[in-house]
Amino acid sequence: MDQYSIRRRFTYDLCRLLKRSGCIAVSGGLEVASDRLLAKMNKGITVSQVARVSRDFTASGIMVHAYLMYGFPTQTAQETIDSLEMVRQLFENGIIQSGFWHQFALTAHSPVGLNPEEYGITPSYKNISFANNDIDFIDPTFAPGTGTPEVGGPNSFQALQVVRELKGVNLIGMDLVEVSPPFDQSGATSWLGISIVFEMMCILAQLKDN
Repeated sequence: MDQYSIRRRFTYDLCRLLKRSGCIAVSGGLEVASDRLLAKMNKGITVSQVARVSRDFTASGIMVHAYLMYGFPTQTAQETIDSLEMVRQLFENGIIQSGFWHQFALTAHSPVGLNPEEYGITPSYKNISFANNDIDFIDPTFAPGTGTPEVGGPNSFQALQVVRELKGVNLIGMDLVEVSPPFDQSGATSWLGISIVFEMMCILAQLKDN
């Protein structure tokens, strides 16, 4: 499994070469189905080129996991709807095999964070706690179904214990990302993901009761 930045240079011939070299899956940022926003992000690629590159990977026998976002500064409701429709068509035509859609989050050292005025936003910094859980921090022996496996991580029991240790922390929310079922035909990663989400929901329910 390789992470890649979608670029025009990924031709069909190059994708076939990657397949012959042993590559079985890739994950990349499709981000949004809007040429205007892709240009604003300096992605260096268009919507049609994203579709072509993804199609060439799939046609070569390489699975594609797509990362997407919504809520990017200046993104309109119609652009969000267009992105949903594009992803639906990509799935329907077998061009991508899995995807993860997340809300845009402003980070301090990103281009948007460094120059918020250029994107028409005014950051509001608050002292909050949010628990982000990446399934790939768990050893791939226990969670192989992810885009970026990390060897040497904790086992399933230890991962659940980490989440349980959050009890008593003033959290506004939690999430679980990087689960990609097509990369784990046994279903073990999905079951572990469900267990982690259950533990998180229990913690948040206790906070609400208190």
